[in-house]
Amino acid sequence: MVNSFTCTQPIKVFINGYNMINARFIALKDPILNHFTSNFTDKKHKKFWHKITMVFSHILQPISDLIQIASQQTNILPQTAPEGSQSEAEIS
Repeated sequence: MVNSFTCTQPIKVFINGYNMINARFIALKDPILNHFTSNFTDKKHKKFWHKITMVFSHILQPISDLIQIASQQTNILPQTAPEGSQSEAEIS
């Protein structure tokens, strides 16, 4: 579904949408961990969040790829790096 959508919109729409989704995802980390893993150890917290991050990254990969290609061609960069290229500190 995401892949088919990437062919129909201007690149700036993807950059803005990706930045909004990515910021919201990062902001949800603590509420999600508090709700689902309140009795987990720190190691299990990190493992749980890593799995969620992998699913999130997989779903948004077509948009991330499109932004990366377009930014190389036009020097338009998203406000944040694509999720897959963020450091562990930014996503954990």
